[in-house]
Amino acid sequence: MSWNIQDSIGDGSNKFHDPNFLSNLKQANIICLQETKKLVKVEGYISTNSNRKNSRSGGVCILAENWLRKGISFISCNESDDIVVAKLDKNFFRLEFDLFLVCFYISPHYSSYAKKTPDYTEKTFAALNNVCNKLRQKGEVAMCGDSNARTGTLPDFISTSNAGAMHDVYDDIGLLTDSNEPRNNQD
Repeated sequence: MSWNIQDSIGDGSNKFHDPNFLSNLKQANIICLQETKKLVKVEGYISTNSNRKNSRSGGVCILAENWLRKGISFISCNESDDIVVAKLDKNFFRLEFDLFLVCFYISPHYSSYAKKTPDYTEKTFAALNNVCNKLRQKGEVAMCGDSNARTGTLPDFISTSNAGAMHDVYDDIGLLTDSNEPRNNQD
């Protein structure tokens, strides 16, 4: 599960004390959270967190149920405060490769945080690219996060008609063909 929780204590109440919020979280074995804005710990889960220094925005976390402890290791990411990484061991999970789960958050380009941090968006995307490229040398990479991408009327998916080499993969997994309905995304 990947979820931008938009501040764990935004309205003054702690979402991690809300039974409905916890019930939704606990439906998943592994959870990537964005915009946590503080250290996250949930009973029954191991976690890795990264929070921006001197900021009230951002924050990313990966949670994994305790029983997965022997198969998951957290890798420190010095490239950006907006990225955390978990390695899922191929032997534990019976995969053909180690899988690296990269959780990230990128503030909107016009946010106060991005405006006060020189070249924030470009540097963060570059860091994300660099982290993923390094990890791909060791296994496969799955990215979960919020890039605050703005699509407007453009498609917010990879078109099957322009998928190139991925077209066969889409056929194999039964991906439906694209809808010709025009987009009108208000973001």
